[in-house]
Amino acid sequence: MLRIAAAFMVAIPQDSPPIEIHFLMWKPHQREAWTRTIRGFEASHPSIRVRVEEGPHSSSELHAMQVTKLRARDPQVDVFLIDVVWPAEFAAAGYLDSMDDLFSNEERRQFFPSPIEADTVDGRLVAAPFNVDAGLLYFRKDLLDEAGFEPPETWARLVEQSAEICARHPGLVGYTGQFDRYEGLVCNLMEIIRGNGGRMVQGGEVRLDERAEEAVAWVRDRLIGATAPRLVLNQRETESREVFLQGQAVFHRNWPETWNLANDPMRSKVAGKIGLTRMPRFKKGRNVSTLGGWQLAIASHSTRKTEARKFV
Repeated sequence: MLRIAAAFMVAIPQDSPPIEIHFLMWKPHQREAWTRTIRGFEASHPSIRVRVEEGPHSSSELHAMQVTKLRARDPQVDVFLIDVVWPAEFAAAGYLDSMDDLFSNEERRQFFPSPIEADTVDGRLVAAPFNVDAGLLYFRKDLLDEAGFEPPETWARLVEQSAEICARHPGLVGYTGQFDRYEGLVCNLMEIIRGNGGRMVQGGEVRLDERAEEAVAWVRDRLIGATAPRLVLNQRETESREVFLQGQAVFHRNWPETWNLANDPMRSKVAGKIGLTRMPRFKKGRNVSTLGGWQLAIASHSTRKTEARKFV
């Protein structure tokens, strides 16, 4: 009897240790929210643990880091965040596992259409939209109210308002945005070109049409060095935002994350004094914002895909 009991006890499997998956993300602004989200997932999936690796906050630097790791089939990458413009490139390189089975067509319709379209490559869903960004126009609400202005719908009106407000408040600049030579410049120019009804692709080739050339000429001849100081040619998100947060600009173009930063009295001199609206347009165009945001992806070489898929 004792021998049978002993044999039975030996046959009972021991509890397996949790499986650890590796999540590579960029350096977040809201670390507490991420920690809360990941701890919540672990609480509902006790057999899985998530090890987080934070990459650089710069999208360009994170891209270089991820390509290096994925090309080397780094075992420390299971799930990772990718920018909205990377799915086609990463899928072509064979870095992304398909997610077709994770989301039905009905579930995909619950997302905004543009991120789903960006995450679909050759008919396959290769990433999942996580958060959506769009270019937005921030403005000094106190200064516009003082002058009796409504937020500008057009670029021409923005220039007029900037000139009048800056005349009343010497030392201010009219506009700041991202015009350094990197992807942010592309985002800013796309909004202005499409805001004039311009197109950058014709017949499948990159070629500016007349309205696109007109918009680029306006930026070169009328915006930079006039409403916007020439210093913006060396500014990215952080640098241009800081000018606005220090109360030195009337208008500022940036992503949604700027709202909380600009309203934080510990970081901003204009907290509680700002407004938010869509990007301006030209007479011939419409208000357009560049799509931004981050997607969740699973490494095609991961050996922990089952757990990774649960995490996504």
